[in-house]
Amino acid sequence: MNPIWTEKNLGTITVLKAENLLSEDFIEHCFTLRNGGFSPPPFDSLNLGLHVGDSQENVIKNRRLICESLGVDFENITCAEQVHGSRVALATKSELGRGSISHISAIGGTDALITRTPNAVLMMFFADCVPIFIVDTKNRAVGLAHAGWRGTILGITAETLGAMEREFGTNPSECKAAIGPAIGQCCFEISEEIAEKISKTMESSCIKRQSNGSPHADLKLANKIGLERAGVPPSNIAVSECCTCCNKDKFFSYRRDIRTGRMAAIIAIKAAD
Repeated sequence: MNPIWTEKNLGTITVLKAENLLSEDFIEHCFTLRNGGFSPPPFDSLNLGLHVGDSQENVIKNRRLICESLGVDFENITCAEQVHGSRVALATKSELGRGSISHISAIGGTDALITRTPNAVLMMFFADCVPIFIVDTKNRAVGLAHAGWRGTILGITAETLGAMEREFGTNPSECKAAIGPAIGQCCFEISEEIAEKISKTMESSCIKRQSNGSPHADLKLANKIGLERAGVPPSNIAVSECCTCCNKDKFFSYRRDIRTGRMAAIIAIKAAD
């Protein structure tokens, strides 16, 4: 059985952590829930996105809260613009802090970040798309990717692992990966055109037909397949069963609410001893 995600209490807030990543003591990671922060409706309350209409003050307070709860440095939060593509950027020491207090300063045109820089805090934002955590256990490097349907068919998992191989010498067979909460096949109705694209680039098993014939996509499965094709052992991949659209009490969902906040996927490399 694949490892799972579980809730962990961090003082006043609760986050989700992938069980298979907890044994890697050189990293800290989590996927946030929507509660325990400072933002008012419709961003209530732990909104971590600066680009959704919430006040900058609220978002920064929320980001400081999650960083303090995790024990990582707020000043080293490093973010990507997230444009539903497949570009991967290397976060070196000079990039640390980009996007931490303003959306405009995030690394542009990018949907995946990789690093092995001590104290780096990679943070990406979600309200239905798929968060993908990758940990190179041998070279002590990490990747974090944002995959909507476009990024999925563009192969963002393979692009991220390929970039890690070039930069760090990563071997996918030595990696652990975790796919966090995202919209489930239950709620993600798509067009016939998109269904055909996903079936051709991934597998037909990623598309399920409802009783009325409408196609629904399983993006978590599609990205798991992408990781496996790239060489990550299936037993090393933790996949969350949570659907962000179904669970309004825990998750923001763009498909469900349109105007809403964002959860964050966070992975940080701890300071060297």
